[in-house]
Amino acid sequence: MGTKLAPSFGGWLTFNNMTAGYQTVAARLHFASLQLKFTSDTASLLTEGATISDAPFSLSGSVRNWKDLMFDIKTKGNLNLAAVVPFLDTASHHDLSGTLGFDLQLLGRKSTWAQSTLVGRIAIDKLHYSSAKLTKPLQRLDLILSFAPNRATVDSLYAEYPGVRASLTGTLNNGLAHLLQPRKDYPRPVLDFALHAPLINYDILFPEAERAKGAAGQMPDSIPPIYIPDVEAHGTASVDTFVYSKVEFTHMVGEVTYKDKLVTFKNAKANLYTGNVNGDGSVEISNMFQPLVKAQFAGTNIEANDFLERFANLGGHVYGKFDMQGNLTGQGSEVPDFVKTLTADGKVNMKEGRLVNFDLINQMAGKFGFKTFQEEAIRDFVSNIKIRDGKLMFDATKLISKMGDWNVGGAVGFVDKSLNLDMGVYLAADVAKQFSSLGTLFQDDKGRMKINFTIGGSYTSPTISNISTDKNAVKQKTTDALKKGAENLLNGLIKKK
Repeated sequence: MGTKLAPSFGGWLTFNNMTAGYQTVAARLHFASLQLKFTSDTASLLTEGATISDAPFSLSGSVRNWKDLMFDIKTKGNLNLAAVVPFLDTASHHDLSGTLGFDLQLLGRKSTWAQSTLVGRIAIDKLHYSSAKLTKPLQRLDLILSFAPNRATVDSLYAEYPGVRASLTGTLNNGLAHLLQPRKDYPRPVLDFALHAPLINYDILFPEAERAKGAAGQMPDSIPPIYIPDVEAHGTASVDTFVYSKVEFTHMVGEVTYKDKLVTFKNAKANLYTGNVNGDGSVEISNMFQPLVKAQFAGTNIEANDFLERFANLGGHVYGKFDMQGNLTGQGSEVPDFVKTLTADGKVNMKEGRLVNFDLINQMAGKFGFKTFQEEAIRDFVSNIKIRDGKLMFDATKLISKMGDWNVGGAVGFVDKSLNLDMGVYLAADVAKQFSSLGTLFQDDKGRMKINFTIGGSYTSPTISNISTDKNAVKQKTTDALKKGAENLLNGLIKKK
């Protein structure tokens, strides 16, 4: 001791038929043989005939260099996950089942433990988990995960959760150091993946009531925070059925990247009702309950009634398929919230359609004195549109129907259904001749009539005002009528003489 020289010693201990556990826990760790060998600077462990909860288990390894411990540990076995429950917080009422199989080797140094090398394999089969902190249980998780130096591979992953059924394969490069101990000098892991999901139902995954609680930017207490590790990811995604706010997209595919809570998608395609949509864009998910969406999009053969019913609550009146393209930005998980923040610019084209039980036409019929109809065919509809402050704004909008040719400007409120429209309609001859209030004075040589008016009020209670006719047509028609009247008067005077 006085020389301050490091002592040298060595030896071994062997335990036979040893069992360890807790008196209140049924599971036991049993060793037929456990041998510990040691020297002044090393220690090693070897087990034989070991079981954990009556399932085969083995553990071996060595450590050396006490100043900066270096370790090499191997373990293999199977574990009934229900054996973990007694070690969890009893107040949360955990329910856990399934099996965990593992065959792993861990090599590293204490001072750089996050950079340890992990090789081997983990397999989880039929994991089911619920607790008082979960509104709904994780119904199933199957996972096969293999490790190699600086890489982890998801050989297969399948998960079932209310509203979600999904499978994934992929490779995580750059190791796990940054995840275990985030540091600038540890490179961020990158996940290359392929995701396939038979179903993702956003409405079930994040129920409407819970989304409302999270609207202020806070995660509802009844749903645990969703942990997204600090990784980068890129790959492909395919979803057979994706439901958002009762709108069903099918056969959705696209290229997806993720970095710093920003999901970016390219070449995304999906079927929407009887049509299809495609586009590029991004979703910022700092708050999962108030995602910020930006996108450029195009859609073909979209059913108008389905679209208007869901996004504007104006269903039951416009039928037909339309094409559209444009860009949008909006935030929110509920349609009313999303629409209030939505800004969009685009073009819409409908070649054939129908107006059914349209209150506005009934109002016009009563105001102008012509016969109304229950259904009107649309031959062509073309419009530049903008969406701002919860309103749909029309610009350079033209609609051709049996009734006549329409020009529309102004706005319709998505949420409050308000109307503020400037209308111009060039009435067909058979409609123009019905006008009891204006007579035939303002019909042109083809029997048609141009009428201008404004529409206010609301969609359910429209009002029509500021009625006028085309000024040039009125002026010419009036002049012609006066001339003809003068000629008739002069002829009458002459004949009388």
